[in-house]
Amino acid sequence: MFEEMTEKFEPLKGKERVVLIRYLPYGVFYVNDVKSAVQGILEVLEKKKKKLKEDLSVLKGFMSFRQRRDFILILEWIDWFEQEIKKWFADVVEDEK
Repeated sequence: MFEEMTEKFEPLKGKERVVLIRYLPYGVFYVNDVKSAVQGILEVLEKKKKKLKEDLSVLKGFMSFRQRRDFILILEWIDWFEQEIKKWFADVVEDEK
């Protein structure tokens, strides 16, 4: 999903802007900054999931049932996090290709 991407995503740290609305200062983030941070999180989760799947396939024969179950539970949690991020940041998540 993210392998062909060449764009470097960036965290939101230090990206807050202050705008005046009716002479009151408000901290805001530009949509592109939020989009970059969200896509970066999704990319990290996807890479972690891929690595865990590779580790599971290599180590499966050497693992106890509990260890395999733990790997699968971690993968399920990562899937859940990805879905929640996509739900809560739907306006800034890039469409999957």
